[in-house]
Amino acid sequence: FFAISLGTGSPSPVLGYLCERSGGALLRADRPQGLAGVADSLRASASGMYRLSFSSMGDDGFGRAYLPFSVEAYLRGRSGKDESGFFAPLR
Repeated sequence: FFAISLGTGSPSPVLGYLCERSGGALLRADRPQGLAGVADSLRASASGMYRLSFSSMGDDGFGRAYLPFSVEAYLRGRSGKDESGFFAPLR
């Protein structure tokens, strides 16, 4: 699990733990060597598992509405689909 921290705040210790335990890394976006080598590291450690993240533009009903989503993937003539959903944080 790799995470890139943006901004000046300290990342969550939980995020650091996840990165460490999964063999990934927690990287700061403003690190001196830049982020150019990150893609090479990710390619070298391909595991067959990928993370998809997005920002929903749906009406969250101030955290009271269930927001469904589905993901579909195609690779080398095969496909898979899954559906799930979430509640946004209460506002």
